[in-house]
Amino acid sequence: MKLNLGKRQKESQLLIQQACLNLLSKMEYGQITIAKICTEATVSRNTFYRIFNSKEDVLESIIKEKVEHIIDAFEETDHYDFLRPEFRDHFQSYQRYYTYWKQEQTFLSLLVTQNLFDVFYIIHERYIVNVASEHIVRVLQYTQSQKKYYYKWLSFSLACILEEWAETGFAETPEELAELTIQLYKSMAVINSKE
Repeated sequence: MKLNLGKRQKESQLLIQQACLNLLSKMEYGQITIAKICTEATVSRNTFYRIFNSKEDVLESIIKEKVEHIIDAFEETDHYDFLRPEFRDHFQSYQRYYTYWKQEQTFLSLLVTQNLFDVFYIIHERYIVNVASEHIVRVLQYTQSQKKYYYKWLSFSLACILEEWAETGFAETPEELAELTIQLYKSMAVINSKE
């Protein structure tokens, strides 16, 4: 996606993103073309290419905005407990994380049914690693190498839980998932302490 969009281009971007989501709910991702996106969004191909490079770029921009939204919410409150290994039992942070994604369950379900969750993993990991390294790097008693692995592991584990949650129809509440996440981290701590 191209940066520094003007107001009109931002409006077109939103139309294109919504068109992509609409099409994802009607057909397989492989059947979606830029022409179909443009028709659905009622924008020209020139407008599309002023904003995006490909249909993959559109999907990535949608995921990026959703992940940025939850990160921004944590930044507003400086509430990064869920990223810190020494705060593994902070229920409220996990509950907030899962509550946000529960509100986005239609989107997560689309990613699962379209076999596109791998794109989510990549973008989610990028943001979790960046935020964690910016905001809590001084807190961890890990080496630089250990921190990189920890952040990737954390990001992957959270995304795996989201994917499983979507695959099972969001059966658990955000509170139940928060509790499960805490139990999983505690069990990992027990395993690590035995080694």
